[in-house]
Amino acid sequence: MNGSTPMPANEAPPGVVAAPTPDSPATSLPDPMLDSPPRRIGMRGRLLLAAAAIAGVWGLYVLSLQFAAYTSDAFVATDVVQVAPEVGGTIAAVHVIDNQFVRQGDPLIDIDPTPYALQVELRRAEVAKAEADEQSAIRDVARAEAERATKLASQGLARRTERRFSDLVEQGAASQLIFDEAKTKMSEAGTAVRASEAGLEAARQAVEARKATVGVAKRALDLAMWDLSQTRLLAPVSGHVNNLWLRIGDYARPGVPRLGIVASDRWYVMALYKEEAIRHLAEGGSVWIHLDLYPWQLFRGRIEGVSRGIGRELQQTAILPDIAPTTGWIRFQRRFPVRIRFEQVPDEVRLHAGANARTLAVYGW
Repeated sequence: MNGSTPMPANEAPPGVVAAPTPDSPATSLPDPMLDSPPRRIGMRGRLLLAAAAIAGVWGLYVLSLQFAAYTSDAFVATDVVQVAPEVGGTIAAVHVIDNQFVRQGDPLIDIDPTPYALQVELRRAEVAKAEADEQSAIRDVARAEAERATKLASQGLARRTERRFSDLVEQGAASQLIFDEAKTKMSEAGTAVRASEAGLEAARQAVEARKATVGVAKRALDLAMWDLSQTRLLAPVSGHVNNLWLRIGDYARPGVPRLGIVASDRWYVMALYKEEAIRHLAEGGSVWIHLDLYPWQLFRGRIEGVSRGIGRELQQTAILPDIAPTTGWIRFQRRFPVRIRFEQVPDEVRLHAGANARTLAVYGW
């Protein structure tokens, strides 16, 4: 009005501090804590934090061992039966193919039975001959017994004749010469009796020998028949044929495996646990099993046993053992095999020997 410019309502005159209004922002004083640079952790603090973290992790690990033990060093296993022939010969037939499932008693391969069948016929002929010889020896015993009876009768007659002539000589009715002849005949009759008895004993011993020969011939026949039966190899267990590498015409040698059968009813897991864990493991303990074959499925198992020993390099070959000095700073724990059986395997699960596995043994509750 007087020619001067009007001042805004919220602006104070010069030299006067304006009071804050509801529409004006509040003015705050500077905070020295906010304006100061952040403090950095020194090297000692970092080392302490790292040591504390390591100690914490180690403590958790040691604490976990009181409840459970885990290992990834495990694999699926089963009994693998090596099938080897008991007799040698040319393979005449192969009844299976590789990876085929067979049941116990199913035929696998046939070996040419011709030489073994001929051996059976030969042994049968030997048995028949031995039995015929035995019967002949029995008849010889009967003849020896009859001859002994004749000699005994002759001896009795000679003894009575000698007594009769002895009385006649005492009465003077017979000469001494006739009496001496009677005594000689009685002596000869005794010798003949003893010879017949010896012959009878020899005949009886011959019968026993013939019986033993018959027994030997029969056992040889049994062995030949067994060899003949072994020309067909049968599956000793139920499972899958593995590593079949033979064909008709190959020669099979006794005791040399020609194929294997992976048993289908004895699956288990062989897990290797460290020394610090095996002291907690006991037979019957519960185990969780994870297989790479079925990554989204867990299996329950039970501990069948913990190995009581593993091999070491030290072997005593002298009176005083030679112990090499230990120079390593790090001493690794040994691992011991732990056998774990499956509690139940679903029918749709197909296991393979040697497949990777992981196991978690729970024993803290």
